Amino acid sequence: MSKYFQNEQACKDYILKNSDEVFGEKIHWVSMNLPGELGRITPDLVGYDGNDNLVIVEVKRFNPKPSNANAYDKPRGAIGQVIHYAVAYVEEQSAEDPRVLSTDRFREILKKVRLFIVGEAYLQSVEKMCALLEVYGIHITCLSLENI
Repeated sequence: MSKYFQNEQACKDYILKNSDEVFGEKIHWVSMNLPGELGRITPDLVGYDGNDNLVIVEVKRFNPKPSNANAYDKPRGAIGQVIHYAVAYVEEQSAEDPRVLSTDRFREILKKVRLFIVGEAYLQSVEKMCALLEVYGIHITCLSLENI
């Protein structure tokens, strides 16, 4: 059964209430904002899993219809957003500009961070981009609410 939501908040509410179904485990949701260039930034959803890993979720509501070519821009943009949150978190944890951190220190901080893009439907193009990033050590899990 496909799940399409009226708005992004309805999608977030569903994820908050059903984290065990969506992520395969219970997530303890918290409120968190991170340093940004123009002030603090707030990811869509932030929490901690059972292993005390930080979980950062970018929620993208989209209903890919052939007539709506722009529907595919939203999920692709989510990759940039979730990476932005990860960099902001690394910056906050290290108290240093991520550009000057050693690769080892950057990876050490990111070991305790899980990045997700969650949408209403599966998009193969986003999955392919995430697979490419995986080659470079950036792991983003794409989840679809389509079949949950």
